[in-house]
Amino acid sequence: MGSVDPSEPDRFLSFRCRSAGAPHARVLARLSSHRPAIVVVWTAWAAVCACEGSVGGPSIALEAGAGDAGEDAGRDAGRPCADGVCVPGDKETEDCDGCARRSRFCGDDCQWEGWGACAPPCVAGEVETEPCGNCGARARTCGDDCAFGEWSPCGSEGECAAGQVDAAPCGNCGTAERTCSDDCDWGEPGACLGEGDCVTATLEYRDCGNCGEQVRACLDDCSWEDWSGCIDEGVCAPGQVEVGGACGNCGTENRTCSDACEWQRACGDEGACAPGATENRSCGNCGTETRTCGADCRWGAWGGCQGQGACQPGTVRNQACDGCGTQQQTCTGACSWGAPTECVLPCECCIWWVCEPCCC
Repeated sequence: MGSVDPSEPDRFLSFRCRSAGAPHARVLARLSSHRPAIVVVWTAWAAVCACEGSVGGPSIALEAGAGDAGEDAGRDAGRPCADGVCVPGDKETEDCDGCARRSRFCGDDCQWEGWGACAPPCVAGEVETEPCGNCGARARTCGDDCAFGEWSPCGSEGECAAGQVDAAPCGNCGTAERTCSDDCDWGEPGACLGEGDCVTATLEYRDCGNCGEQVRACLDDCSWEDWSGCIDEGVCAPGQVEVGGACGNCGTENRTCSDACEWQRACGDEGACAPGATENRSCGNCGTETRTCGADCRWGAWGGCQGQGACQPGTVRNQACDGCGTQQQTCTGACSWGAPTECVLPCECCIWWVCEPCCC
C-alpha cells in the first residue's frame, strides 16, 4: 500500500474507492499503529465511499506481502512510493469468466502489475490424486463450481510404513526383525534371536529311582520348570537279591528284582525229594522195588525186588505131554505162563487106512 497524506483527502478517497471495501480493516489497523490521526480521516472517507456506493466493479482481495515492512521504511525515509497504490509483494485476486480466477502482484514501484491469465482453480470433473498412508492414494474431484471436493478415504494401502522395523515372534519364544520395503510390504524376517530351551507346554521325562520317572513342563517363556519328584517307583532295584528261609525240598528261598523293579521268588539249592517220600520202579519179572527219601532230601538205596512173576514176558518153554509128546507155553505180559499148545507125538500109527499120532 502506498503512503497516505491526510492533507490530501481527495487523493486518499479516490485511491480507496478504486479498491475493494473489504480489505480496509487490515489497512486501518496498520495505519492506526503508525499514524493515529489518519484513522479518523480514513474511517470517515470509507464511510463516504460505502454510503455513496462509489465502490463498484468486481470484488478484490488484498493479500499482505513482503512490501509491508518496505512501505513503512520508505515512508520514514522520504516516502519513495509516495505516489504508489499498493505495497510491493501484495497480491490481488478476482473472479473472472464464471468460476475462474485471475491474480496480479504489486511491483517494486508500488504499482499493480498486469492481470494474469483467467483460469479456474480446477476443471469440472478433473480428478486430483496424492499419496497417503502406507503407500496408498486418495483422490478428490473438481465440481461444477470449479472447486475440489473432499478427499476420498486413503485406499490401496500396504501392510506397513516404509522403513518400519518390526520384531516378529519365531522359534522358541525368540524374535526375528523384519523391515518394511519401499512398497510398504514386509520383507523376509532375519535370524531368530533370543530363543528359549523348549517349546511351550511340552513335557519331558527321565528315569529315576526304582523304575520311576520325573517330569517337567516347558513354561510360557520357553524355559523348563524344575523336575518333579520321582513317581511310580517299583519295590526294588533291578538285580537286587534277598535270601529268605527254608523252602521246597531242603532248599533256601531267594528273590531277585527284575528289570521291571518287581520281586521274582525262587527256591534254590533244593534236594531231589521231599523227606519221607517213596519212589517205585519195575524190576525182575514184573516185580517192584522201592526207595525212600531221607531227611536230607536225598533218595535212599533201592530195596529188594518184590512181587515178581514166574517168567519173563515173551519167554517160551517146552514141556512133555502124553508120555512121549511135547508142547509149548509162552510167558504173558503179567509174567505168568500162558496155556500150553497142543501135545505133539513123535510118530503116526495107522490101522488099515486110519492114521493117528502115537509114540514110536
